[in-house]
Amino acid sequence: MKSMLSILAKTYVNLTLKNKLIIPITVVMVMLFLIFNIYFIRDQRINLEIRLEEKAERITDLLISSNLESVWNVNKIALELNCEAFFDDEEITRLVIIDKFYGGDLLVNLLKPIVGLRDIIKKADFTKGGKKIAELEVVFTNYHIEQNLKRMRNTILGLSALAFLVIIGLIATTSKIALKSLNGLMDGVRHVATGNLTYRIPQQSQDEIGILARAFNNMTAKLRGLIADLRERATELDVKNTQFRAILDNSMAVIYLKDIDGKYVLINNRYENLFHITKSEIVGKTDHEIFPKEIADAFQANDQRVIEGNAPLETEEYSPHDDGLHAYISTKVPLHDADGNIYGVCGISTDITERKKTEDLLKNYSIKLGQKVEERTGELKIAKNVAIKANQAKSDFLANMSHEIRTPMNAIIGLSYLILGTELSPKQQDYQTKIHASANSLLRLINDILDFSKIEAGKLDMEKRNFSLAEVLENLSSLINIQIEKKGLTFSLEVEESVSDNLTGDAMRLGQILLNLAANAVKFTDKGGISVIIEQAEAFDREAVLRFAISDTGIGMSGEQVDQLFQSFHQVDASITRKYGGTGLGLAITKRLIELMGGEIQVESEPGKGSRFNFTARFGISKQKAPKQISPVSVKQVSELLRDVHILLVEDNEINQQVARELLEQAGAKVSVADNGEIAVKKVEKERFDCILMDLQMPGIDGLTATRIIRNRLAPSDLPVIAMTASAMASDREQCINAGMNDYIAKPFKPADLYKTLVRWTRSGAVPEIVGTDAPPDESVQRSADDFPPLDGVDVRAGLLNMNGDQKLYLKILKNIHKRFRDITEQIQAELDHGAIEAARLLAHTFKGLSGSMGAKELEKISFKLESSLKEEDIDNIPEIMASFSNEVERVMPGLDSLFRKEDSPEPEGGQNAGVPEKPDMKHLKTVFTKLAGFIDSGDWQAIELIREIKHLSGPIEMTNEFRKLQSQINDYEFDDARKTLAKIEDSMKTSGV
Repeated sequence: MKSMLSILAKTYVNLTLKNKLIIPITVVMVMLFLIFNIYFIRDQRINLEIRLEEKAERITDLLISSNLESVWNVNKIALELNCEAFFDDEEITRLVIIDKFYGGDLLVNLLKPIVGLRDIIKKADFTKGGKKIAELEVVFTNYHIEQNLKRMRNTILGLSALAFLVIIGLIATTSKIALKSLNGLMDGVRHVATGNLTYRIPQQSQDEIGILARAFNNMTAKLRGLIADLRERATELDVKNTQFRAILDNSMAVIYLKDIDGKYVLINNRYENLFHITKSEIVGKTDHEIFPKEIADAFQANDQRVIEGNAPLETEEYSPHDDGLHAYISTKVPLHDADGNIYGVCGISTDITERKKTEDLLKNYSIKLGQKVEERTGELKIAKNVAIKANQAKSDFLANMSHEIRTPMNAIIGLSYLILGTELSPKQQDYQTKIHASANSLLRLINDILDFSKIEAGKLDMEKRNFSLAEVLENLSSLINIQIEKKGLTFSLEVEESVSDNLTGDAMRLGQILLNLAANAVKFTDKGGISVIIEQAEAFDREAVLRFAISDTGIGMSGEQVDQLFQSFHQVDASITRKYGGTGLGLAITKRLIELMGGEIQVESEPGKGSRFNFTARFGISKQKAPKQISPVSVKQVSELLRDVHILLVEDNEINQQVARELLEQAGAKVSVADNGEIAVKKVEKERFDCILMDLQMPGIDGLTATRIIRNRLAPSDLPVIAMTASAMASDREQCINAGMNDYIAKPFKPADLYKTLVRWTRSGAVPEIVGTDAPPDESVQRSADDFPPLDGVDVRAGLLNMNGDQKLYLKILKNIHKRFRDITEQIQAELDHGAIEAARLLAHTFKGLSGSMGAKELEKISFKLESSLKEEDIDNIPEIMASFSNEVERVMPGLDSLFRKEDSPEPEGGQNAGVPEKPDMKHLKTVFTKLAGFIDSGDWQAIELIREIKHLSGPIEMTNEFRKLQSQINDYEFDDARKTLAKIEDSMKTSGV
């Protein structure tokens, strides 16, 4: 070796100066290019691998999100198609999806025969509802990176070789410059080797050596940037580590980390303080090296459960302390590395020693208390048996005494009645009248005591026989009317249409309950009136639960008085006994009778604002149903009360707008209309209203949202907001109240209900005097209904009642419904075909309300079923309900087609004037015009037929603009405008001498 070096040294010495320059320069350049190649290739490798890593993360996330539903549904075709699209990427060599929910099958297995040196393997889980359903593995090869780097190295080597050749070729003529430049490069290399990356090689030329110098300077600049970035990241890690340690060391819980072998890796300050051990003393040790064997075994067993189960564990553990054994609640969780493998356990333990002591103390107290309760229960059982026997004896005594007293009382009442029929002096007449009245009062008291004693003794039997509800109510009216008239009060009685008249139950006891509550209401009411409302709460095949509401405008009660209301022998106030009399038994008996009828009673009352007694009762229904409605007492001053009341009507459906607007205007109200919630909010910002009628379901801002905005930002709290909707469910009422609404009207609403609600909220001072509203006489409505042609599936009388008997308005509504919803089935089906279920539901919801308004009851029911099915997305039943809906629409619409057939029928053959008289019979035409005026004044639909006849009689000569205007107004049922236009035509006819 030495001899070889000696030979090389001699050879070098004997070389020419040119060769002596070329050799060291060549060596230096080779070293320089090697360093540059190393750093540059490393930098490129890092960048390419970072991009590949980011790409792997992104593609893995996309695969998880785009294939979750296909994996859940085990749709292998969709999975393969989607995964193959990703697999086209040249850097993906393997794509595997394994089912982890059903059986561990391979759902997707794609492989390319390309192997890289350091492939990236990405694994991720498909989860559904917090559960793992499949596992994804994607392998990204760095083969292409290696190929790119190889090409890059070859390119650099090629360029280097070319540079060397150029340098060697030029060295003979530029040896001095080259040597100087090479010395600069060598200086730069020496500086880099010593760690001085700020050194820059002077750039004196633009030749290859100068370019190399610039590349060298760029390389050192990049190295400086990389080192600065690494230092910054190291600083960030130090900050995060400091924060992490601060959290650990300031936690009141014991926190520790162990590796897979159970050796401590980390503990916090709390651990050190509690167990008097330092980090250096515990890190690297196991529990068996620190704690007694029994405790260490328990710790190790719990750690092993976490590792084997690969899941968190919450358990109770015990540790020794200076003052004895302490109890801890420990939460232990497995720690996973990047590949999902468990590498340790993290534990968080909280001292619960004091809590355990408290629990033990409470447990001892509970045992002692249980013993005391058991002893006391035995004593109470004995006392209860004694009380039951005493109460039974009392009830038997009251029953016997009541019967004994009734016999002489009957004689007293009968004889006093007979004496009143004889000749008596005025004083005797006065005495005897008072005796008779007192005897009757005493008999009522005895009857109450008898009923009460029977109830207490369990001997009151309820009859079950058929009876007419109407007869019970008529009897109530006749009994109560005398007291009503005497005090100048009003009395109304309303029965819902669905309530059957033929019931099975105890008619006498029902009458007793109603009379007791109604008489009570009269007794405590000095002005205003009493109302009785009966509706069906529940319905079954042969049973029904009815709800009765008895309201008054009397003195009312406080909450404390209501709580004491149904106690036996108790009046709510001593002053009431003095002023109004009574024993305090009536309501107690009423409550017990209602309970015997399978119902319950509730009271709503405020002092000075009257009371409302609500009770339910269960009755059987006989086979022959005879529903009966008792009309309320009419109110003649509604229009005066509502005159000039400014109402904002918020309704998106034009037909519903028309119904509500015209009913309100008939009552003298001033009406502004908003088509949706957004417009309503803007109007409230600019105008003042006395009341808002708010539809609930509207596109955009719905009624509930609009009300919240108005309540929170715009309107005073005393502005009444009343909900309107075709969904009259209890949940809807609750939503309305929560949104800030004051009341609720179900569509289609009865005019009486609408007026009464508006009067209640806009004229509160008049409420005690309002019990009903001006309703059209039944005969008038029936005559209007009889004038209509038969409309299959439509109860014209019910529809007219919904329009307050206004035939003109009813005709307008029918025509608008026919015009806009004649193809309602096709409209809904089109939305369903496009998958727009919510749009279809809104159409069904709107048509449901309109069907009810026009009196198409069966169509309203089917529309409700359709809306409910669409709301619940009950896909299986929608086709069947749609078929029923279509059949009912096809049943109703032909009648409307006939009523509103096209006015402009095709002209008869032979030209425009074919079949038209050359000279119309003016006398007959005038008679027809007179008849037309009568139809217009009465709002009769026959005006449509008559205008066609006039058109035919008058011929094209008389088809003036005014006549066409008249025809259009009649066809649109704008009869008020039509009357004015007809007057102009008649004046024109007189002027022309007709």
